[in-house]
Amino acid sequence: MFDEILQTVKVWLTTMQLQYTDITVTKISHTPHGLTVHMESGRYIAQLNVSEPDFRPYRYAEFYILDAEKEIDSPPAYLFQDKDGDSVQDIIGGLTAGIHLMAGDT
Repeated sequence: MFDEILQTVKVWLTTMQLQYTDITVTKISHTPHGLTVHMESGRYIAQLNVSEPDFRPYRYAEFYILDAEKEIDSPPAYLFQDKDGDSVQDIIGGLTAGIHLMAGDT
């Protein structure tokens, strides 16, 4: 399932970059074991991780968004962590909800 999630997230990321030009991908790190993407918008900074299951609070995917206008110790503006039983579409839905926040669509 990891490979399917990784490939789907890569396609989603490409589509997102074309659709949301106000969100800048600043760095992409890709290895055979995962993908890490750093991005920012006018107000938010974010990190997306997709990796093989390990000892983490998520199964395959985590999307962490911070509000640059808040104090550094403030809770994240958005946090998605998939869990056992989540489908690929559940993961894409969680990532898309974060992108909507970053783009000011919410």
